[in-house]
Amino acid sequence: MKGIKIVLLFLIAAPILAASSLSAQELALPLDQKTVGPGCGIVKFDGVTYRIMTMGNYYLTFSRVDQEHHRVLILPAENETPPFCEIYLQWEFFPVVELDLEVGETNTYLLGTETGYVEK
Repeated sequence: MKGIKIVLLFLIAAPILAASSLSAQELALPLDQKTVGPGCGIVKFDGVTYRIMTMGNYYLTFSRVDQEHHRVLILPAENETPPFCEIYLQWEFFPVVELDLEVGETNTYLLGTETGYVEK
């Protein structure tokens, strides 16, 4: 009876330990914050070169979602006052994309690094 309890405990604990290990791997995905100012700037993240054009000062935090997607969070710099101006983003051979920023909203975009699309 005691042996069965140990086996059952192991069967219950194994998936929990595997899930916690997977969560740790997900948290270890690359994350990078950059500051961009007025004009044109270049940011390299996870092997992709992004060209960024803006008239304001912003913090851009890039994170890797998976092999084909990055996420970018855009926040105004300390001295930046609303209303936001637009940010234009371009990478690889894809056309320039305009990111509409909204005051008081979460300005997070999913970037399709393989396809060139942007989703808010």
